[in-house]
Amino acid sequence: MYRLIFSVLMVVLGSVLTKAGEVAPITTTHVSLNVSGDITSQYINTIHNNSEQRVWVFFEADTTISNNQLIYNRLKHRPEGGMSMFEWIVDGNVNWDGFVLDMESFIKIIPPGETFSIVTLHEPVNEKILNMIRVIPDDEMLQYFHALSIIKPTDTPLYQPDVIVVPAAHI
Repeated sequence: MYRLIFSVLMVVLGSVLTKAGEVAPITTTHVSLNVSGDITSQYINTIHNNSEQRVWVFFEADTTISNNQLIYNRLKHRPEGGMSMFEWIVDGNVNWDGFVLDMESFIKIIPPGETFSIVTLHEPVNEKILNMIRVIPDDEMLQYFHALSIIKPTDTPLYQPDVIVVPAAHI
């Protein structure tokens, strides 16, 4: 017989400060599950958009890259002979079936008053993910790239669900 014991520990890890000084608090909930002596941990990191504007979420391992450079790299950069991610998003002829989401192409827009959760299964992975989260308010995004105002949170290939599970193999 499986015996389930849940222990939940709320740990507030602080806030992610953006360059513009906006704050998007992140709370982490640690859940341990004991099934017949095997303990599994889950870390649920929730970004709370408490602002009046939408915020954009990216994963970036290089902490030396400015928000401006990150926006350029992810949305404006056009590979030789190709299209930028922004051009792909706004082109109504692009078929996104089979699109593979990775850390480099991940973009999530969180509307005002909503949340987004990132779930990991191991503490070292969770720490790495927390260091990679980049939250940029809409006004800063538009300062660097005004055309982004036409993008809606429901546009493909932006990440749609309110939660994502990040396995260790993807970071």
